[in-house]
Amino acid sequence: MSNFAIVTDSSCGLSPELFQTYEVTVVPVLLHWEGRLARDGVDVTHAEVYGRLRSDPSLVIKTTTPSPADFLHEYDRLLEHHDQVLSIHVAGSLTSVVDVARQAARERDPSRIQVVDSWTASMGLGFAVLAAARARERGGDVLAAAEEARSVGERSRLYGLLETLKYVRSSGRLASLGAKAGSSLRLRPLIVVGEGRVRVIGMVRTRARGLAKLIELAREKSGGLPIHAGVVHADVPEEALELAARVRAEVDCVEMIVSEFTPVLGGHTGPGFIGVGLYADADVPGGA
Repeated sequence: MSNFAIVTDSSCGLSPELFQTYEVTVVPVLLHWEGRLARDGVDVTHAEVYGRLRSDPSLVIKTTTPSPADFLHEYDRLLEHHDQVLSIHVAGSLTSVVDVARQAARERDPSRIQVVDSWTASMGLGFAVLAAARARERGGDVLAAAEEARSVGERSRLYGLLETLKYVRSSGRLASLGAKAGSSLRLRPLIVVGEGRVRVIGMVRTRARGLAKLIELAREKSGGLPIHAGVVHADVPEEALELAARVRAEVDCVEMIVSEFTPVLGGHTGPGFIGVGLYADADVPGGA
């Protein structure tokens, strides 16, 4: 039986067009915005958030997890027309979103709502959601789709370049990135998101070197195998398209997705963040 709906949260690194194409429902994470709670991508746009961050260096973006009622609203609506719901979310080690989704599922019939911790975020979560949606298209049931999402989420990596340490410090997330982040705001951290963690894996002084390193990391992680790849960006669309083309030239890509980095995450990295997400259909030994 493949009559099930798919739900994710707005930290997912897919575009609105892909959500629509694959019939995925998005529960927005909340932003503290101009004295109120605003739904990411609904009440406030990516352009508004990044524009304000660029114009107001003192602005700090804080986020709030959706409530159980937010999830229940979507679950109830979807269960009117579907037998089951598959809810796939950002790593529980990074936020409480998946815990709240599980709480909401327990308030209904848990046998009808499967909640999956993707172990990742952004484009990695996007790949997990796409894997589930494609399993559904092939006629797979909700358990098969959930297993696909878990497997892809665990194998996915997102390599990212921050333009500055400023926003990480302001958001209070520096400790989670570790002491390797260093002390100079002139250094640009390279990070990897995967296996439920965010880690600093290097520091570069120039953006050009950072972009070259992202391509190098993607090539190394692919292990010579075809990969599913995606580029996410925080308000640098032309650079993202250029990076996507460079990755395609260096790595055998099954697909390439380019999308905006949600402000829910971008508030912690600041404008200028750019990242390459990827996974291979088979496990690749070694690498970060």
